Amino acid sequence: ISEFDARQLRKMKLQLAAFRRGGLSLGSFIGDMNFLLNAIEGIPLDWKQRVHEFVATLEEVYAIGLDLGHTEVDEQGKDFVAEAIKGIQRCLEEIIIPEPSEDY
Repeated sequence: ISEFDARQLRKMKLQLAAFRRGGLSLGSFIGDMNFLLNAIEGIPLDWKQRVHEFVATLEEVYAIGLDLGHTEVDEQGKDFVAEAIKGIQRCLEEIIIPEPSEDY
């Protein structure tokens, strides 16, 4: 894994942790994950597609909530969000992300 990709993956983990503890809105988390996924260059496409499918689930829940005028995710939506977050976590755990080098 290149240092560039490792930085993107570490950032994904940080954003996931921030979202889980409530420090990041669903909309911001979705935007960040899409940006970071698109920036990654050397990770297998099938991995990126699996993560994207989980992010797409989050996008659907978010969009439905917006369409209904809700400011919070409803109970059914929370179940979908929880499953998608677990999926993203599993994907991130599959990849060994090297520690940052001290040289930069």
